[in-house]
Amino acid sequence: MKYNQKHSGFTFVELIIVMIILVILSLISFVSFQSYLKGVRDAARVSNIKNIETSLDVYMTTEAKYPQPSNPIAITYSGSEVWQQGTLGDSIISQLSEFNEIPVDPLTELEYVYSRLNTKNEYQVATAHERDNISGQLGTSVYAEGQQLATAYVGGNYNGIAAKVVASGVTYLLAIPSIINADTSEKDLVNIINNKTLVYNGYYNIPETYKGTKLKILGGFNYSPASSIILYSGSELSTSTGAIQSFMINIQNTYSGSLFQNVSAINDILEVAPTNVDKLYEIGYSIILGL
Repeated sequence: MKYNQKHSGFTFVELIIVMIILVILSLISFVSFQSYLKGVRDAARVSNIKNIETSLDVYMTTEAKYPQPSNPIAITYSGSEVWQQGTLGDSIISQLSEFNEIPVDPLTELEYVYSRLNTKNEYQVATAHERDNISGQLGTSVYAEGQQLATAYVGGNYNGIAAKVVASGVTYLLAIPSIINADTSEKDLVNIINNKTLVYNGYYNIPETYKGTKLKILGGFNYSPASSIILYSGSELSTSTGAIQSFMINIQNTYSGSLFQNVSAINDILEVAPTNVDKLYEIGYSIILGL
């Protein structure tokens, strides 16, 4: 008598299918875990920046100025310093009681980029986000190496509109939306703007401390390609109605149609009619007073 023998094992095709399913599940788990790690690092960056801002404000309260960056480089216009850029290194952190150690980026393990305006009462601190789902961004991201998203994250109290510098006895008010430069080998402000290496919050240029990592420094923004960055120039800073009106109209001309027109502080200026002298003066005077 013959019996039909039935094999209880998997066929070769079935084994291949199982292996493919396992590989897919492994890839999904890996991608999810990597996304989770990016989120953890981004959260750490936000927390670090917030703690840095709080600590620097305490320092400002007691010292009446913000500290000089560690390893500073002077960014200049017409030979005069507009801001100093460096890092939040030991020379600063040792003066801040809130920190027991130097805060560093969780990906690069390098110090955060820090710039202080020449007036010593405004600053910015910068890092990058590996994911682009951070609120308040301008909505433009860049694909970094490995299709990894990266956008700039910039904190601090810089007004994001204008800075003052005195060069050869002339006072200039300059349209500068950021005081973080992505390429510190260049120190001249005009060249920095022409090379599009300024770093702006939520945009696709990120600090050069990410060189050599999975995140690239790509592109940059050109906020005023056809006009001068000079908003005002004179032997001394004037608060006359005519001077401030001219200053404000120049701001409108510089930032109108740029990626900054939807930034609240700039949008408030753009919405004021050039003929509304009183309102222009009110806003312009407050800006100049803070410079």
